[in-house]
Amino acid sequence: MTIISCIKQVYDLDIVLKDDWVVESDDVSINIDYANRIMNTFDETALELMLRLSDEHKVKTKVVTLGDQKSDTILRKSMAVGVDEAVRIDVLENLDFKPEQVAFQLKAYIQEENNKDIQIVMCGRQADNGNHGQTGQLLAEMLGWPCITMVTDIKKVKDEYKISRMVDSGIEHLYINTPVVVTVTQSDNKLLRMATLKAMLDAKKKPIEVYCSKEINETVSLTYKLEKLTINTPKKHCIFFEDKDGNSKTDQLIQLLKKQLGNEVY
Repeated sequence: MTIISCIKQVYDLDIVLKDDWVVESDDVSINIDYANRIMNTFDETALELMLRLSDEHKVKTKVVTLGDQKSDTILRKSMAVGVDEAVRIDVLENLDFKPEQVAFQLKAYIQEENNKDIQIVMCGRQADNGNHGQTGQLLAEMLGWPCITMVTDIKKVKDEYKISRMVDSGIEHLYINTPVVVTVTQSDNKLLRMATLKAMLDAKKKPIEVYCSKEINETVSLTYKLEKLTINTPKKHCIFFEDKDGNSKTDQLIQLLKKQLGNEVY
């Protein structure tokens, strides 16, 4: 049995300065290339869940990402913390706002003849740079597999898997059979383990399988198209009260609150 975790390389937005959010002339990109590239936060949590299952049960683990050679960094980081194999689907096109095409490429790889033992596919809940939250569910639909979202934990119980997921009322526990696609959200005590220096050096020597991307067929069409990016400018609405004849600042504030509470337009 094989479990794969789908990971993505994103920019570290924590080091991007406020003034650097500048839309390029084509209106569909923001140049923050100076920022470091890191593994997507939710994908790290999914990867840790996969490794915990591997610690408790003898399963083969694999990570897969889409991109060019720059994406090898997060693949080697994954192998350094204990993943058995790493795969890069060689894609030169930017697929940041194309979750259907990302799901199609992942589906094509999973359905390869030598991947029939893949039983669980883990995806992060969403990517930090787009926040679509669609890839995992689209992939499940293309594979014809069930999809469990907002997963916080997975345990194997006999021949089934106990999946804990967040719902509005708390935590829901499900017992499922494989194959299945799960999208993982963050939870307590699920931080990605740290690799030792020796493991990091060994990971640099390990091979990365490069899988050629498939040509997108006519059945995979975008449900939307990115037309333009804009930077939100916060609007501040301040009202200054001054004492007036027979109408103090306090009285004016009370009058304003009464109007707002009464759904009146001020």
